[in-house]
Amino acid sequence: APPSLRPVQEFYRQHADLFNGHIEALGFTDRGTLEQLYASARRVVLPSTYEGFGLPLIEAFSRGADIICSDIAPFREQISRYSMEDRVHVVSAPTPEDWAASMRSAIEQPHPVSLSPPELRSRLQRWSWSDAAVAYLEELDKITRS
Repeated sequence: APPSLRPVQEFYRQHADLFNGHIEALGFTDRGTLEQLYASARRVVLPSTYEGFGLPLIEAFSRGADIICSDIAPFREQISRYSMEDRVHVVSAPTPEDWAASMRSAIEQPHPVSLSPPELRSRLQRWSWSDAAVAYLEELDKITRS
């Protein structure tokens, strides 16, 4: 692990009794394990304070996951772009208490009805990597013209 993760690893080791049965640090996982985790998850939790694009959110969307995420611009943009407001709970105050309340609420609520595969595909087709490339080229064109 990179040196920047050492404090996190140490915290995890020091509080193993607190995390036992609730959180498991898996490290690298193969694709099969990843798919099993998505399939069995009640919610995907994304407490990021920074994301350049929101790729973890898109990855979770593509698996039909319901999500709890931080209130950051890239996540908001992707939620709106793919019309996933009904699949995401955004935590606007980044305190441990707010995160705990959101996760507790998600556990206590019934699991939402999954999107049908055609509905999921329809939402995810609203924006593609080709669309992103075109948008970048348009912005670059505006810069070169000014």
